[in-house]
Amino acid sequence: MQKVRSRSDDMLIIRGTNVFPSQVEDVLSGIAGVTPHYRIVVDNETGLDRMTVHVELRPEAFSDSFEEMDAFRRHIEEKLKGVLLVGSKVKLVEPGGIERSVGKTKHVEDRRAK
Repeated sequence: MQKVRSRSDDMLIIRGTNVFPSQVEDVLSGIAGVTPHYRIVVDNETGLDRMTVHVELRPEAFSDSFEEMDAFRRHIEEKLKGVLLVGSKVKLVEPGGIERSVGKTKHVEDRRAK
């Protein structure tokens, strides 16, 4: 079990599992070909909480081959599930596709109905 490094107010609860953005960041930092820029989007349009992680690729990781990109996306999904213990979708974003901000970056967009 990993030591939690985040503040508890950064925690998300996805299908009964506590998820910290720092856990996502730790997983992504260990994968070659992705930048440190990501965004977590949470919704519950289907009645169940769903988490989608938008991951920005490095220029050298971008490929025109659908099969290669799909395999890379599935690899990231498996790595995240192994650490977070909850499934999530991964959306690969072109280099520069995640907005940058000055100051503390907001990594989570919660679209669930309150």
